Amino acid sequence: MDNKKKEYRKKAKELALQNGFDQVSYYGEWNGYLAYTVSRKEDAGCCIGYPRFILVKDSVATLAPYTQSEDIMGMTSMSKDHVDTLL
Repeated sequence: MDNKKKEYRKKAKELALQNGFDQVSYYGEWNGYLAYTVSRKEDAGCCIGYPRFILVKDSVATLAPYTQSEDIMGMTSMSKDHVDTLL
């Protein structure tokens, strides 16, 4: 599995570079994919919104849409008819 993880990280890094990112970090497994967060060195210390993910499975890397970040992080949205206070 270590060779596969190295290969998948390389695939993630290649896709990251093609999309303006220069850093990838392994995040974990999600729905059969290895998930990596992507970032840019120049943005170190900045955090605006959810991270962007690259998903790799079967040697194919895909840049996940921002709308999928919550699912990958294991977060769930509140239903539209939710009216109770959370705190």
